[in-house]
Amino acid sequence: MSSTFPPTPNSITQYIENLKPFEKMFNKKLDAAVFFASRGIPVFPLYTVKNGMCTCRKAENCRTPGKHPMHKNWQEEATTDPEKVRRVWMADPYANIGLAMGNRTPWNRH
Repeated sequence: MSSTFPPTPNSITQYIENLKPFEKMFNKKLDAAVFFASRGIPVFPLYTVKNGMCTCRKAENCRTPGKHPMHKNWQEEATTDPEKVRRVWMADPYANIGLAMGNRTPWNRH
């Protein structure tokens, strides 16, 4: 498995270049989430920013727009299962990507 990201074969690059702007963003976020998950890094959805405001219920009053989990139980919901990742980002293609960097990651921290 290659560790380069994003994948660069001509067919993939050409496919992405031909997508509409929404599809490009959707596919980039989905592809990135699957990339991390497939390398053993659990991912979970974060709120995003739209029109300069967080998409959470606090909107313009949010102190960390686009940088906090969409679900309270994000630690338990974080997954490395590519199919679960696809379902999450198919349901909310604008979601930012959170990486759970605790004990479940594949790297030693020391």
